[in-house]
Amino acid sequence: MTRACGVALLLWAAALATVAARQAEPTRMRSTNDGIYTEAQAASGRVLFTDVCSVCHNDPLWRPNWEGKPLGEVYTKILKFMPDDNPGSLSGADVTAALAYILQSNGAAAGAEPLPDDVAVLDRIVVAEPPK
Repeated sequence: MTRACGVALLLWAAALATVAARQAEPTRMRSTNDGIYTEAQAASGRVLFTDVCSVCHNDPLWRPNWEGKPLGEVYTKILKFMPDDNPGSLSGADVTAALAYILQSNGAAAGAEPLPDDVAVLDRIVVAEPPK
């Protein structure tokens, strides 16, 4: 009986540790160089950038004043104030696609998961200097 209780207690502790690790994972800070978008998302973003963004932004390069800021801040600015001739007309998915294309254009590698249009998640991603 005592041995069975010990095993049960050990299994319970392991389950708690697993839950705690999973809960901590979404809050881990990441950077824009951590494979945070998909190739398909960047391809969609390229079309949007060419059709909409390139009217004012002739290239998809990172701006130095973005470095060190949460990606959620950049996302929110684009979502609310772009495009210049129709502010707020882009959907969250449009903005994340455009950001994915910008990341790709700056040499950041794609990953397996798409960049979400969730500010809470994007606020945990720091804009990093593009890879050389």
